[in-house]
Amino acid sequence: EDEVFEDPDKFGGNSQSWNTGWTYRNDGVDIQRSTDNVGAEYNIGWTNAGDWTGYTLQSDSSGIYTVSVRIASNVSGGRLRLLYNEETIGEVVAIPKTGGWQDWEYVFVGEHYIEQGDGYLQLHVVDVEFNIKDINFVFVGKPQVVDDRYGNYPNPFTYETTIFLSIPLETNGSLTIYNYKGQLVKRLFNGNFSPGNMEITWRGTNHQYKAAGSGVYIYQLKTDLLTRSGKMLLIK
Repeated sequence: EDEVFEDPDKFGGNSQSWNTGWTYRNDGVDIQRSTDNVGAEYNIGWTNAGDWTGYTLQSDSSGIYTVSVRIASNVSGGRLRLLYNEETIGEVVAIPKTGGWQDWEYVFVGEHYIEQGDGYLQLHVVDVEFNIKDINFVFVGKPQVVDDRYGNYPNPFTYETTIFLSIPLETNGSLTIYNYKGQLVKRLFNGNFSPGNMEITWRGTNHQYKAAGSGVYIYQLKTDLLTRSGKMLLIK
C-alpha cells in the first residue's frame, strides 16, 4: 500500500486535479487504468524526474530477494532507483523503450537482503518518462557461506592458521576466537565485511599478543546476515 507520493505537478497553477489520469483516486499520484493482464488493474504514469512513492513492505521471511519492477515506456532514457529502509537496492536502473505506454515488461533491479516484518520501500524517478506498475520480490534463500573452502587450514596447526570465509552481501560483523570454555581469546576482525572471499590469519596469540596454549579453539563469524563457527586444534 503506497503511503506517500511527491509529484511536483500537483502544485502547478494550471493543475485542476492532482491525478492526471483522473481515475481511482485524487491524491497526487498520477494513476490510469492499465490494459496489462498481469498484476494490478492500475498503473502510475506521467512520471517526472524527482517524483517518488513510498510503500510499507511486509515480508514473511528474512532472506535474500531478487527485485524487479514492471514498467512500460514509449521512449528511452528513463531511470529509477529503489530504496529499502533508505539503502539503495542494486544500482540506478536504466529503463528500456518497451514499445508503448502499455507494453509491459519486468526490469531487474538487483538482489537485496530483506528483514522479516515491516520495512519501508521507496521508488524514485531519476529521469523520465515511463509508467510503473508492480514491484516484484522473489525469495532466493537464506544468506549462507557459499565457498567450499570455508574453514581453516592447516588444522591442526602449530604457529598460524588461515580462516577462509565467503560473505554473500556487504554486512557488519566480527570474527572472534574463543577457547573451549567459551572464553574470549582474540577478536581478529570487527567492522564491515565486503561481499566475496576473505582470508584471515590467526597466529596463535591472545588479545595481549601472548602465545595461546595448546588445545581446541573455536572461531566464530557473526554478522547481521549469518553466524558460522568451527573448531581448530593448536599443538605446541
